[in-house]
Amino acid sequence: MINKATCAIADFPTLLRAVAAQASAIEDQRHLPASLAATLGQRGLFCMLVPRGLGGGELAPLEVLDIVEMLATADGSVAWCVMVCATTGMLAAYLDEETAEEIFGLADAVVGGVAAPRGIAAIRSEGFEISGQWSWASGSAACTWLMGGFRIEGESGGPRLAFFPAAQVRLIDDWNPLGLRGTGSGSFHVSNLSVPGRRTCPVAAKPRPGTSPVYSFPPAVMTALCIASVGCGLAQAAFGEIGRHVEAGDETIGIVTAALARQRAARALLREQVALAWDKATSGDDLPGTMIADLRLAAVHAARTAAEECRVLQDVAGGAGVLFSGPLGRRVRDAQTLTAHALVSPRLHRQLGDQLFAVSPVGAHG
Repeated sequence: MINKATCAIADFPTLLRAVAAQASAIEDQRHLPASLAATLGQRGLFCMLVPRGLGGGELAPLEVLDIVEMLATADGSVAWCVMVCATTGMLAAYLDEETAEEIFGLADAVVGGVAAPRGIAAIRSEGFEISGQWSWASGSAACTWLMGGFRIEGESGGPRLAFFPAAQVRLIDDWNPLGLRGTGSGSFHVSNLSVPGRRTCPVAAKPRPGTSPVYSFPPAVMTALCIASVGCGLAQAAFGEIGRHVEAGDETIGIVTAALARQRAARALLREQVALAWDKATSGDDLPGTMIADLRLAAVHAARTAAEECRVLQDVAGGAGVLFSGPLGRRVRDAQTLTAHALVSPRLHRQLGDQLFAVSPVGAHG
């Protein structure tokens, strides 16, 4: 359980046990308990990908994936909230240094949000006046700042991201899903809120010059990789649970073993692609489009494979696998729910295939 990444997290195994002990309560409350969120923040988990100059961890991608996966073995909702806020922390490398310090620099800073452009902005002399409502804001009750995507009214340019102080945002308790119930992923709303231009950046922005190779991984790609790692952790925990429901010589052992092989292969592909991309990034090169496509494909595959194999284990467990409050049932529900995220949607296969196989547009061959 201890590795290079978690050595920096004080007494990480004890933290995992504490998270696991609260798993049922977290699900019942539908959000992270304030005391647990504070502990996670004190351990540096929400700022794993914030630049070191701002007090963050600036951890390498595989280190972050390790931590997220291990958290998911204890509780999927905790891992999900950590990964959302951690990957949002990458945006500190995209803002000017003064603004990044304002938002991410405080010791208790927790920044989350939703990049989907659900807001509409009017241009004002010092920035923007923004209104909008964003769904799926995981961990929002613990956040000190929230980020929301928006478009400028009447303009055709690409979407932007804005950062709002949590005190200026209205949280809406509308989260009642099948799984990942403890993430508190309700909506948040702002109305005619003035936002200085420096607290915004284009979605397509590049990180500041001179930043770590960590930021060669686009935030959306890093988020997809972390979603897949939540799935891998849930699957690992589900395989641990299935031992309670099968015995040596049972005919279902072969089914479980084949599922384990598929899960391990998908996880291995994910980690292989991340390692290759990290080697490229640390050599000083930009990640080529095909390498980013490989990362995204591996994330989709690992996330969906984890959910599929959890479902196989649920079948093997029979009645024990459908108990809503049971540990196996919770892992199955959490794994199925994470596959609803757009970054691990099977619809991406066609887009990624066009990139990886250099498919010509329809009609290009005359």
